Amino acid sequence: MLIAVIGLVVVATLLFVAYRFVISNPHTTTITTVPTTTIQRIFQITGCMNVNEPGSYYLSQSINVRLASGPCINVTANNVKLIGNGNKIVGSGPFVGIPPFTYGILLKNVKNVSITGLNLEQFSYGLYMMGSSNVTVNFENISKSAIAGMILNGSNNNFISNTTVTNRSIAGIVLLRSYN
Repeated sequence: MLIAVIGLVVVATLLFVAYRFVISNPHTTTITTVPTTTIQRIFQITGCMNVNEPGSYYLSQSINVRLASGPCINVTANNVKLIGNGNKIVGSGPFVGIPPFTYGILLKNVKNVSITGLNLEQFSYGLYMMGSSNVTVNFENISKSAIAGMILNGSNNNFISNTTVTNRSIAGIVLLRSYN
């Protein structure tokens, strides 16, 4: 019983001292930190797909696709890594500059996307970025595009390196209303 009373007195004294310190020093800030863990999801690309959640997406082997129109890889999520591992995504055209168009990869209104080690062939557009920012592109090769290897349309603060665009019909890399 005596130990319980002493414990209660100690707790009350500590609370009183803490209260007096905060009242007498109004500039005191209490910071509580909570450790967090970010779990990143990993997905395998086995064919054309919509990338609609953050994570790492990797290509473990080359794929051939037949598209009449639209994108093979359609990225609509922020914080995405596309990892090609040196593999190819080969489309089926069209090989003229009239619609419908195909896209190897389409990025629309996304941020913080990284594309590395990927080869794209035989699309209307290899990579088409629209309204996207903070995108890092480090392809190996974009080739045989009917219109352009890469277009950045209203896309800012992007970084392109180690990317070769070859055998394109109209343009290699096109910047429309884009900077940095």
